Amino acid sequence: MPIVNETQTVVERIKKRLVERTVSAEQLAERVGMRYDAMLSALAGKTVFDAPTLKRIAAYLGMEEESLIAFESGTKEEDSPYYKAVKGGMLAVKRLESERDQVNIPDNTGKYLIEYAVDARDNKLFEYMLSGCALPLYPSPTKARALLKIAVGCLRAKLNPENYMETFFGEAKTDSFTGAVAEEFFAEVEKTGKTDLVDRLLAHKVAVTEKVFGPIKKTRSESLLTPERALVLAAKVRGERLAGYLLPKTADRKASCYALAETGFLKGLVSALSALKRDDELLAAAIEQKCALAALRGGSLETLKAMTERGNTDPVELLLLALSLKNEEAADYLATFAKEVNAERLALRAAESGILSTFVILEKKFAPTAQFYNAALAISCPAATELNLYLCSKGALFTKETQGAVQKANRLTERLLAQAYATQIAPPQDNFTQPTPANEGELNLANEEASYGSN
Repeated sequence: MPIVNETQTVVERIKKRLVERTVSAEQLAERVGMRYDAMLSALAGKTVFDAPTLKRIAAYLGMEEESLIAFESGTKEEDSPYYKAVKGGMLAVKRLESERDQVNIPDNTGKYLIEYAVDARDNKLFEYMLSGCALPLYPSPTKARALLKIAVGCLRAKLNPENYMETFFGEAKTDSFTGAVAEEFFAEVEKTGKTDLVDRLLAHKVAVTEKVFGPIKKTRSESLLTPERALVLAAKVRGERLAGYLLPKTADRKASCYALAETGFLKGLVSALSALKRDDELLAAAIEQKCALAALRGGSLETLKAMTERGNTDPVELLLLALSLKNEEAADYLATFAKEVNAERLALRAAESGILSTFVILEKKFAPTAQFYNAALAISCPAATELNLYLCSKGALFTKETQGAVQKANRLTERLLAQAYATQIAPPQDNFTQPTPANEGELNLANEEASYGSN
């Protein structure tokens, strides 16, 4: 795919192509199904092309769709005049309004002017835009997100987001409440305690049309947001209040606990387990192992430790997973719980994963033999030079069973040569002081006395 010059606007790319193909604006309007005056307005930058029209323009002019649908191809926000205006403050925004016919349309990134004000956390500028000058009126694939962003701005500015939520529901599709803006919304709800907004999101249904056979279609109703998805969002923003509010609404308490563990939201997980324990103590204890596994997969060491210390987990299964994930910190922690009966087997798995620190912790729990060290070297990770060097220092020998023996030997040789070179005596420097003649006489005298003594 050709590299797109991100400093060019969509309009500039279209105009350039029109010149190259000797196509007039009138011809283009006719071929893509636009009115001529609407085409002139869009080419003048007063309005914007919607995504379907851009796709038709790309097809007619022989261009890559990604080069026109900028907000799908990664145009930089910093290049947007909206971004620059908001960064310049109120005067810059008013200047932009005077220079443009419309500022309530998305820029080349698909973002509306008012969204930049929300991101800048400039409540005064945001409230000015709410007066109507920059509300997202122009339809686009990103309008629903912009309306949700306005609701976020209202919550931050301690304004009522009710009207914008209503408009959002009118625009919303099944994927409208996702991504970073959804997380921002939940973070503000957690701060303000407006859980009634979450109830409205959970209650809202959107129509989904799907094909049945040929031209036959059917429409079904689907929830905009499920309690389970809402709980994951609450966990991502560490919304303790929201998590406690949403847990009773979830259909599968166990799955909810796993989701909280995977996101590393320890407080929410402890609350969920406590609530579950009141209903079924045995089930709560039984799922702690899966919660610990989920936390390990999610990379949350704090949650892993909390689950392990509750005493209802199997450290061996957890350690094996940590070794397969090559999570050294988790493996070292879990290795301390290993019993002597499992230590040798687990140490060999540590060698296979190439984690020296875990291997040493486990090695101390039993009496290793020369055969054990040979077996460890035979299956060790070839790239784990420090581990292999350690095994050789313990007397391990290369045998015909050693996997990747040549690669391991070469790496060890390189390491030993590097160490030898680093520790050798440095050559004399240019500023080395030569002995003075007086010193030379003393040295010669000392040498003569030494030779007489030897005779």
